[in-house]
Amino acid sequence: MKAKRILVLVMCIMLAAVLLAGCGGSGSGSGEAAAGSSAAAEAEGSAAAETGASGGYSVVYINALVTTPYFGYLDAAMEARAKELGISLQILDGKTDNQVMLDQAMSAIEQKPDAIIFTPADMAGSVSIVEAISDAGIPLVICNTRVDESVEPLTDSLICCDPGYEGEVIGKLAVEMAPEGGKCITLEGFPGQEAQIYRTEGFKKGIEGSAIEIVDQKICEWDKAKAMAATDDMITAHPDLAIVYAQDDTMAMGAIEAIKAAGKEDQIKVFGLGYMGDESKAALLSGELLGTCTQSPSWEGITTIEIAQKLIEGETVEEWYMTECLPVTKENCESIDHGYGA
Repeated sequence: MKAKRILVLVMCIMLAAVLLAGCGGSGSGSGEAAAGSSAAAEAEGSAAAETGASGGYSVVYINALVTTPYFGYLDAAMEARAKELGISLQILDGKTDNQVMLDQAMSAIEQKPDAIIFTPADMAGSVSIVEAISDAGIPLVICNTRVDESVEPLTDSLICCDPGYEGEVIGKLAVEMAPEGGKCITLEGFPGQEAQIYRTEGFKKGIEGSAIEIVDQKICEWDKAKAMAATDDMITAHPDLAIVYAQDDTMAMGAIEAIKAAGKEDQIKVFGLGYMGDESKAALLSGELLGTCTQSPSWEGITTIEIAQKLIEGETVEEWYMTECLPVTKENCESIDHGYGA
């Protein structure tokens, strides 16, 4: 009998708690509204809010290029927007390894997220990864770098630049700002990647008919130190080197360091791509970097997670959201938002 009285008392206390919770203050979101139904639901809602998952959606981002500077900003912008939207976002480091990313994709499929975002290491290696995600019926958004053309129809949306157009913008800028032309080298990203292939093809198109002559192309994997070493080698190989075109501003900064060390700042003109934050702005204002163009990592990160949410909610989205590309020089760099930072 004593045990029964205790049980009844506990049940009464629990009922009172539920009634009080139901009559409490209003919540600002769906997680708070659900929390009013019971003490257990309230605790669950609080935990979700702390992880940015109060909206209930889960997204996995398989990113081949986590360690590159550009993606530090892109990932941070995506994470911040996901938290605002109440989306639980998991970012995986693909280590530019197609097998690693295929394993990550298979593991993500088992988790059954509401959507997957994918940045491939290269186009050819993306095929099996895209096919696996498509077979699982999970919405798939491609961020920053295209997948192989054969599997593009299996993806839902693409958020990235047009690398060929970017290269062409810089090529035309180089012709305009270095009309005397001369020998030129290109510093390039990871081999086989869309940007590595087409940023140079576009640059070649932009300099057609000019006095600029490409004498060598060096793979530097978007790495400042590797670009510095490659430029140093090319200065030795081509004492009359006149122009360096780097496929991103990180590599352009490496080239600038090598040129300064060689004392050839007045001889060699440097062009980058991507307008990478305040470092790029300072180099433009000092004249060490002659030109670059915009590609906002913040815009790409924010847009990608927003498109993922639209797909999850059944909305119609565009096949391609193209990142804006504007030429940037000393004259206009202070009036253009580079999209880096908070």
